[in-house]
Amino acid sequence: MDLFSVLLSSAVISAVVSGVFSYVLYRNRRFNETVTQKRIEYLVDMRNTSAELCSLVTNGNLKNKEKKDFLYYKLRLMLNPSAKCAYWDETVVQRLDKMYKNGTDIDAFVRAMQANLNLEWHGLMMEGTKGKLSKRDKESLRLEKYKDLLEYEK
Repeated sequence: MDLFSVLLSSAVISAVVSGVFSYVLYRNRRFNETVTQKRIEYLVDMRNTSAELCSLVTNGNLKNKEKKDFLYYKLRLMLNPSAKCAYWDETVVQRLDKMYKNGTDIDAFVRAMQANLNLEWHGLMMEGTKGKLSKRDKESLRLEKYKDLLEYEK
């Protein structure tokens, strides 16, 4: 083999490896962007659903019972109080249930939902800078925001 053949084959191998590497990075970045966009849409939907439900509970209009029921169950399905480390969702669901059933403690539900949305937003921001968060990072963020909520409510 002459020097030209060795250089040419090295260049081809480098180009293929570089192309594969670039493709994998592109796919990962695109996947992360898609997931982030969907999570933002989910947060907006959760915020809007919560606001609309609070409005219906506050107004107490019996004509809107179907709408109120729909929004209540929609929020219940968006939360997962039975998952591991679900004290956040459990707190929100307890307050949601109380607000829905009794028409009271709307402010407590709003505070919990705001804190939950704040937690999710900070998680998104951290993932944007650090990439995928470790279980330790996630739990640390959850505890920090949960303590913030409890401190605010004192």
